[in-house]
Amino acid sequence: KLENWRLEILGSLIDQASDRIHSIEEHERTLDYLETLDKLVEAAKQQSSEEELLQLIAQQALELTYTAGERAHHCHIIKVVDDRYLQIGAVYPPINMAHIQSVLSEVDLQSTEKPIGITGLAITHREPIFMLDVKKNPNYIPFHPETQSEIAVPIFFGKKVHSVINVEHPQPGALKDQQLRLLMNLANHTSTALQIIPMFNRAQRYSKALEAISSAEQYLDIDSLLDAITQQVHLLVKDKGEEISYASIWLYNPESHTADVQATHPAEFVRYINAVNFGKIDLSGRKGRIGVVGRCILSKQPRLVLNPERDMDYVKSFPHTKSEVVVPILFRNSVIGAINAEHALPNAFDEVDVKNLVSFAKSAADAIISAQLRRALDQTAQAIVKESELNRLLPEIARQVYALTSASGRPARLCYVSLLKNQRLIFEAFHPRERFDDLLNNYPEIDLERDQIGINGHAALTGKSVLAKNVHDEEWQGIYIPYDPEVNCSLGVPIIIEGHVRGVITVEHTDVNAFGQYHCEILEHFATQAALAIKRAQEFEEAKTLRYVAEQLAPIENRDEVLRISLQGALRLTQSNLASIKFWDLGTETYGEAYKLESPVGELIRFQTTARAEGGYTRQVINSLERITIRDIQADPNVSHHIRTAGWGSMLLVPVVHRDQLAVVTLFSRHRHNFTAAQEELLVTLLSQTAIALDRVEQLQELRLLGPHNFASWWSVIKGSMDHRLRSDMGRSLLALDRLKIYLEKHASELDWVGHLETLRKEIRELEHILPSDFSAELRTIPINQFVQGFFQSVRHRPRFEHLTIELDLDPELNDGVTVLANDLLREVFTTIVENSSHALTKYQCGDHRLIVRTIKGENNVTISIRDHGPGIPNHVRAVLFRKPIEQSEGGGVGLWKARGFMQTMKGSLDHIQPADGGCEMVISVPLLAKAHY
Repeated sequence: KLENWRLEILGSLIDQASDRIHSIEEHERTLDYLETLDKLVEAAKQQSSEEELLQLIAQQALELTYTAGERAHHCHIIKVVDDRYLQIGAVYPPINMAHIQSVLSEVDLQSTEKPIGITGLAITHREPIFMLDVKKNPNYIPFHPETQSEIAVPIFFGKKVHSVINVEHPQPGALKDQQLRLLMNLANHTSTALQIIPMFNRAQRYSKALEAISSAEQYLDIDSLLDAITQQVHLLVKDKGEEISYASIWLYNPESHTADVQATHPAEFVRYINAVNFGKIDLSGRKGRIGVVGRCILSKQPRLVLNPERDMDYVKSFPHTKSEVVVPILFRNSVIGAINAEHALPNAFDEVDVKNLVSFAKSAADAIISAQLRRALDQTAQAIVKESELNRLLPEIARQVYALTSASGRPARLCYVSLLKNQRLIFEAFHPRERFDDLLNNYPEIDLERDQIGINGHAALTGKSVLAKNVHDEEWQGIYIPYDPEVNCSLGVPIIIEGHVRGVITVEHTDVNAFGQYHCEILEHFATQAALAIKRAQEFEEAKTLRYVAEQLAPIENRDEVLRISLQGALRLTQSNLASIKFWDLGTETYGEAYKLESPVGELIRFQTTARAEGGYTRQVINSLERITIRDIQADPNVSHHIRTAGWGSMLLVPVVHRDQLAVVTLFSRHRHNFTAAQEELLVTLLSQTAIALDRVEQLQELRLLGPHNFASWWSVIKGSMDHRLRSDMGRSLLALDRLKIYLEKHASELDWVGHLETLRKEIRELEHILPSDFSAELRTIPINQFVQGFFQSVRHRPRFEHLTIELDLDPELNDGVTVLANDLLREVFTTIVENSSHALTKYQCGDHRLIVRTIKGENNVTISIRDHGPGIPNHVRAVLFRKPIEQSEGGGVGLWKARGFMQTMKGSLDHIQPADGGCEMVISVPLLAKAHY
């Protein structure tokens, strides 16, 4: 038997252990509670729906009631409807909710005859109900057969009971005060979350509305923008119950002192407004009430009307309106319109809605002013957009800016446009035009690397607008250049193309403070339009140069002339001072012949190159086949001493590969940083034409030696043609796939990937059609109708020809084994004709995409006619259609000289007929073999 003192010690230890166990359990419950709160906060931030939140509460309530190794087995949350009926909100673990709802449907909180359950007691008493043994309570309504004890805790939304948390336990007396306290705290935080979530949703809608307007103002015209604004206002206020709501926007006309409705959402509701004075408010009041909208515009203050029928200004248009809010649209404290929202629910709006709409209206004002300005600028800019010649475009820009920025009705003193070239700002246009010569005599250009660069030079270097309200202020000393002694205010705005400053628009005035931020905004908008026009004009000039070079190269059969024309075009494209081409002997690994051109109108000169065979930049280009740009020759020690001492500023080296030969074209400029990335790409395009022309010259020389009617002489041409076609078609498809891949990886969503699957399938099908086939040079018998039908059946399945409609009219006399003597080159002839027709129909956007194919049996031959309904062959091309290689003929017959040569090898012919009713008809003739011949 233990002594008493030992028993006391043992009892004390047991008590301490028990306390420790309870402390640990309490700590675990606290952690569970904190975790529950974290989940509530996260649910609120994620704008979870009410159903999602209640389901989370039901699950967490069970977690919090864990006690004595056992937790409650069931929790449901019941919502209160119209202060009288009950509706299931959430159940955990999931059981038959339909059964629970069927039981709840029998409960009427206002009934004195039927039990209302522990939930009903918690609602009516507005306090928690704690039942240790549910069997002893006559109000108990069983939801779970094993329930012995239950806690019901109300969740409040404001002053009303929103719902009730019910936790049930299979043991009587298992739920204690501790669980009750936790559930009460959970209910309090749930109440907060239920109120926070609508606030989050409202804030999110407001944020999305601002984002939508911010993005829309950059892309939409004024009408589309106003539609977008009303749509966003509607979204801001629609979450006020299930009742109807609508929004409208009005713009103020200060000249007529009226307000006109511009847009509504839903759009069809505009009929209600137009039914009252045709959607116009006379703010003078002479035509009756001016409405809440009119009063808002006159007062420049928001109006919140919760009972419109009692408002002296209210004009009824929307028949279901029970509440209305109107906020003014203010721009620099001037009212430009109003945003109106109406609702069929009483008291639908509050001060928070007013505050949100006022803030939204500020963003809307900026967007509206910008859109209105764009409309005015678009009308002004149409004159410059249509102009494609740069030498006429720049003076037009100066004239339009001069008109746009006239201050206070007085014309500005002068306006000029300058373009940036090689760190030099060169004056290109001036308005008034008669003063241009004076300016050029004094300041033909500005070197941006010197100290005094002027307002326009400062704008060019910073890439930002520069406003000197008073050019004589101290801050502009040493910067401003006095082009005109009468000027006191100057504004310069950069012309930015693809992220780079390409020029400056400058406008000047005789008055101090003549220009302000508003004029900056106007001119910046116009500069954007001007930049696009200049870019298009420059691209037009570049394309014209490329086209000119291509047209010049097309008939040339002399190699030196090809080189002269190519170097001439390179000088013009890059605005360089010298161009050279050096050929490289791959066998001996030494430089071969070299040529240079010292001006676009100079003569081609052959010279002995001093380029280094090892270590120089030319050799690097030969080894890497990549272009190299030296932007500052004098600062680069790797450039040869000979080039540096010649005084060159920059140079560009580009490889040219044709057949098995390699050459390097080098462009030199006296200025540093002369070559842009765009110029480099243009030069590569031009030199690719040079390579084609050199290939063609060599092919023609081979043909002259071998004779055009000898099949062997054609075979090298045939092989080159096959190789060129395959490389060209494969390259086009692979380039399309690569571009699509890059776009999808950088920008696309999952929906974009799915949407572009058809594009991928088309390119794959196209690749299947252009993969190399076996070509036989041997003449053989071919069933002509079967051959034609098979070829054009494959054309129908090629994605690049899917826009064509093939109509076959085959002579029945050519069936039953009637054959012709031909080889696989006949397929190439067909392909060439179809490609030319397809190109012409697409380029000139012809409405009739039919291709009519006929076969006609003759006495000794078969005629195959392929006709389209396109623009036909131009007269200047028709005369030389089959006589020379035409690389670019504006739909006039690319590759037809080869196609005729192919037919000659088969003792056939290829000719062209110009139908009287338009289009183009190519006629093929092949020898016919009768059955008796084989």
